[in-house]
Amino acid sequence: MKVAHAIGGFTLVLAVFGCREVSTDLQRRNPTDPSPTFDVAANRTTVFHFVANGDFGNVSWSANSLFGFASVSTGDTLGLSYSIFQFDPCCSFASGVGPVPVSDFTGSGGGRLVLNTDTCADPGFLTFEGACGLVSIEFDKTSFFTGRNQGTSSQTFGDFTFHSVGTSEFSSAQATGTVVGFPITSPNDGSMGMNHNVAVSISR
Repeated sequence: MKVAHAIGGFTLVLAVFGCREVSTDLQRRNPTDPSPTFDVAANRTTVFHFVANGDFGNVSWSANSLFGFASVSTGDTLGLSYSIFQFDPCCSFASGVGPVPVSDFTGSGGGRLVLNTDTCADPGFLTFEGACGLVSIEFDKTSFFTGRNQGTSSQTFGDFTFHSVGTSEFSSAQATGTVVGFPITSPNDGSMGMNHNVAVSISR
């Protein structure tokens, strides 16, 4: 599974689970609330929306029957997303998206980033599949590639549409850790860097 490095955080959120059911019974929030906003209009729900501005890290991996993706980005909130599917033993799912405490993310997108959070204790975090739990990821910069992307990206996976606008600078990265009990296997496809006012929306 390849990660789209262009928007450094949320393009492939829930890509593995785009065809699975997610509740549309979401709490409506005040637009001025610093947490991600939720709304229902024209039979479509904005599941997550925020402005990514600062450090980010993301990773996708696969090993035997396990496939996963995780992403974390700073901005007007610190946003985390992950999607995991395990075929054997059949079948385990884990997916979630939402805000986590800024203090749970340390380091720099230019070298090393560390995320340690407990989604069970993170107010506003949405768990769509599986259980909430500990997410612990370390991103270390590698020299395999560097790049810069600017503009608009829009992709659809099953019932989900991922839209972003902005600029990102990134480099390759190697990630280690666990996501709600699932290991991030190695080697993996990771990237890390800086977002510059990247507006991200995920709708269903």
